[in-house]
Amino acid sequence: MLFDGIDSNDVKQGLLGVCYCLATISDLAQDPQEIVKIFKFYDLNLGFYVLRFYAGGKPTLVVVDDYFPCNNSSLQPLFSKPIGLEVWVLLIEKAWAKLVGSYFGAEEMTPEHFM
Repeated sequence: MLFDGIDSNDVKQGLLGVCYCLATISDLAQDPQEIVKIFKFYDLNLGFYVLRFYAGGKPTLVVVDDYFPCNNSSLQPLFSKPIGLEVWVLLIEKAWAKLVGSYFGAEEMTPEHFM
């Protein structure tokens, strides 16, 4: 499911060092409508999602699916973790990683990248 309530406590970091991104998501989740507005289109049956970010002050659409890198033995997501069965945090992190080039590219971001 995409949303099962939106709460700041839904954000749990995994192996990726993108605390700046997850802290931002957690802060936005204090107003659930801000999270909902990021999702411009989604089809749960197809696993197809379009998210909107602002890059350089311009709205940028990012298309992602709901396949996530997982640990082979436990089948748990490697990066951000869901609380329950909702995937909105994982999708935002995945779209952000795609926008900046890769999951590991997102990890290497510094404040200078945003100026």
